Amino acid sequence: MLSDRNYMSSSYHSGHSEKNIVYILIAITTLAFLLVPRHSNLWLYELAFSSYGVQSLKLWQFVSYMFLHANFTHIFFNMWGLYLFGMAVLPILGPARFLQLYVLRGVSGAGLWLLVNWGSRYPLVGASAAIFGVMMAAAMFYPEMRIQLIFPPIPMKMKTFVLVY
Repeated sequence: MLSDRNYMSSSYHSGHSEKNIVYILIAITTLAFLLVPRHSNLWLYELAFSSYGVQSLKLWQFVSYMFLHANFTHIFFNMWGLYLFGMAVLPILGPARFLQLYVLRGVSGAGLWLLVNWGSRYPLVGASAAIFGVMMAAAMFYPEMRIQLIFPPIPMKMKTFVLVY
């Protein structure tokens, strides 16, 4: 039975402190949004992900792009998704595996983007690939969980939401 497994018991995890990784990711992303001027040379050529950056061996861009966002709406919805789905997935994975999931999904998203957009003049920014990885994990762990969309107000199962999204 699922409730008999160690990782499902409340004593298995350290409690509130395990949620810090989600809060830390949100804080770092928000600070980057507030402190790094959008469309500055630092933003465009050093931190945003691009085929030019890969050609110049700026391999840190595979990670740094996840902490940049184009505008307030972009960061708001990404961080809201990270909070909602991250808090569901984190108790199952624990902080280290959650961070591994987040970073690896972000890196693989950048790699896929690169395959399709090699030579593009436009850089990639945002945590959407990493957050979609967290959403996929939530759908795998809680496929039958019913969620309510805000607009339009439609209830659906988690697996259906992620598939449609």
